[in-house]
Amino acid sequence: MLELERFSVKIAGRSILTDVSCCSDPGSIYGLVAPNGFGKTTFLKGIAGLAGTDVQGGIFADGVRRDRDGAFRRLVHYVSGAPPPCTARGRSGSTSGP
Repeated sequence: MLELERFSVKIAGRSILTDVSCCSDPGSIYGLVAPNGFGKTTFLKGIAGLAGTDVQGGIFADGVRRDRDGAFRRLVHYVSGAPPPCTARGRSGSTSGP
């Protein structure tokens, strides 16, 4: 479960997101849909605590506050871009791909 309390993000001193509060239901999957430039990536990077974002407010994953880096980082990950292509290794050791 992910919970945000008055979550705000600034980049280079400019407010990008302000006072967002929400709570996800355990086991649910959500999507962020908005036009380009509306802060979807900034929102996710702010939750993950990536460099370049000044974040305020409470951020919790399964009750663990983001301030506790080790425990929080084991629960929350941010992956950017497309995944690498999958390959399969046959019995002979050869690699085949798409």
